Amino acid sequence: MYRVRELRLGSYSRRAWQNIDHILPRLTQPAPLLETFSVVSSASHQRSQLPGNLFTGHAPRLRTLELIGCIVPQTFPLLTGITSLKIRDTNQVPHGLSLDELIIILKSFPNIQALELHKAHRSESVGPTGSVPPGRTVHLPYLRRLDISYDPLTCAALLSCLKYPITTTQNIKTMYKGRLEGFRRLDAIFAARACPIAYVQVCKVPTAGFAFRGWGGAGARLQLPADAPHINIQLSCHGPSSLAPLRAVWQALPMAGLESLFLSGNFSGDACLGDFGNLSSLKTVRVEGALFKILRVLKQGLPECGLENNNAFPFSQELAEPGRLSFKALRTLVLGGQYLDLSGRIREATELTRCFRERRKRGVPLRKLYISKSLLRKGIDGEITRIFHTAVKEVHWGLHDRGISFDTEDYSSGESSDID
Repeated sequence: MYRVRELRLGSYSRRAWQNIDHILPRLTQPAPLLETFSVVSSASHQRSQLPGNLFTGHAPRLRTLELIGCIVPQTFPLLTGITSLKIRDTNQVPHGLSLDELIIILKSFPNIQALELHKAHRSESVGPTGSVPPGRTVHLPYLRRLDISYDPLTCAALLSCLKYPITTTQNIKTMYKGRLEGFRRLDAIFAARACPIAYVQVCKVPTAGFAFRGWGGAGARLQLPADAPHINIQLSCHGPSSLAPLRAVWQALPMAGLESLFLSGNFSGDACLGDFGNLSSLKTVRVEGALFKILRVLKQGLPECGLENNNAFPFSQELAEPGRLSFKALRTLVLGGQYLDLSGRIREATELTRCFRERRKRGVPLRKLYISKSLLRKGIDGEITRIFHTAVKEVHWGLHDRGISFDTEDYSSGESSDID
C-alpha cells in the first residue's frame, strides 16, 4: 500500500465478492500516497466489512472515499483529509449503522466538501417523529454539495444533525406516501438554510413525481440558469401524484425576491400557482405544458374575460377576493415546448389576448411575449400575430435554446406594437 495512489474494489459477482472479502481485512497498513479509495459491493446478499483500523488511520493524501453496499465499522479511523465522501446502501440489518453511529463517523471528516448519503443508516433508528437526541451535531464548514436520499422523516432527522454553510448546494431525493409530517419538518430546516431565491423551476420528472429547484442570483431570465440549483428536491409519489409535499417546503423558503418562474408539466391543481401569484417581485413566467393553467390564474379577478365564479379556483383567501389580480408584477411571458400549435387556433389566441388586454386596463400590462421556436410556426404570423399585438407591446418568435437574460437578448425575429 505504500505506493498505491488509487484503489477501487468492486464485487459484481459472487467470486469477486469472495476476493474482496479476502482483501479488505488486510488493508491495515499505512497508505501514505493513497488519494482515492472505493469499495462497491453489489453482487450478493453477503456484505464485505471494512476493518476498524483501515490503513491504521494513516492515509494523509486520501481525499475521495466511496463506500457502497459494504459494512462500515462503528469506530471509523480519523481520516481528516477527506474532501469527498459517498456512503450508499450501508443500512443492512443487523449490521447497518444507526443514525447516532453515522453522526459519530461523519465527525471524523471535518473537511468534507462533497457529501452523498443514500440509505447510509437504518431508517428505523429514527423515531416516528424524526426526533434526534440533543448534542448530535456535525459541523461541516467547508461543505459545498450535499446529496441525500431517504424518506422524509429520515431526511429531516439527518439534516437537523448537519450544520453547513447557507451557500451549500442541497440535493434531496425523497418520496411521498400520503403523509406530510416529514415535509413539515423539512420546511423548517430549509427555511433557515436557504439563500434568497431568484429563480424557481417546478416540473414533472420521469419517476412519477415532481421536482422543485431554486437558484440565487439577480435579474429576470428567459432560460434556466446554467449552474447547479442551490436547492433541488426530487419527489417520487407512491400513489396519486401531488404537489402538496413540495408546496409545504417551498412556502417556507425565502422567495420574496423571486424574479423568474419556470413551469413544466400539466399539474393537477392550481393552488401552487396561487402561491407564486402573490409575489410582488415575479416579473417573468415561462410555461411548458401548463398554458391553460397559467391562463386560468391570469384571469383571476377579471370577470369580463369569462370568469364567472372566482371561488372556482382553490387559491388562498387573499388571492380569491373578487377583483384581486394575481401575478401583478408579470411583464414577460414565455410559451415554450410542444404543448400547443397555435396554427388555426384563433379562439385560444383571442382568449389569451383578451386576458392580456383586460389586465393592462387594470394597470398590469404584459410587455413581452416570447414563443419558443419549438412551436410550429406555420400560419402563426398572420392573423394570430395581429391578435397578440393588440395587447402586448413586443411579440417575439423563435426563442433560442441557450440560456440568455434580458441583458443579452438575441432572437431570430420580433415585432413591436404601438402599445405603451
